Amino acid sequence: MAMLLKREKAEYLPTVTAFFSLSRSAMRDRFNFFSQSGEWFPATMLGLNLSLPVFTSGLRPARVAQARLELEKAQNLKQQVADSLKLAVSQARSDFASALEREKNTAKMAALAQRIFDDTRGKFSQGLTGSMELTQAHNQYLNAEAGHSQAVVQLLDARLRLDKALNRR
Repeated sequence: MAMLLKREKAEYLPTVTAFFSLSRSAMRDRFNFFSQSGEWFPATMLGLNLSLPVFTSGLRPARVAQARLELEKAQNLKQQVADSLKLAVSQARSDFASALEREKNTAKMAALAQRIFDDTRGKFSQGLTGSMELTQAHNQYLNAEAGHSQAVVQLLDARLRLDKALNRR
């Protein structure tokens, strides 16, 4: 885009062109160009052309303004992409921190449910609790383990998204 703007601005500059031509002509009244007896006459031409843009239509300034707008648009888009990437990294870090905290909490809950189940099983074997309480404690333990497994999967998923956002595949 910057090159486009420079090109449009260069339209205001004068242009200089040069040319050079070297030729030989036979200048004969008969078609005997391939005979050795005829004479050939050399011709050399050198030229220089200078073009100054004295009067221009309104089209040239409009093109420069359009190129300047396109450059600003590209710079704004670049900044917008950079900001969105920073936001994505920040969001991925936040999601990873939340998933890590959730995994720690569910691990504690699973350990607590394990201890409760073990205590209830001990009481059941001694005849102090019924099978209903044992079943409930077992179900709570299984639910806690399932919740912890789900939290581990979410933690791994958050880690993958963070690695992707940081381009660390």
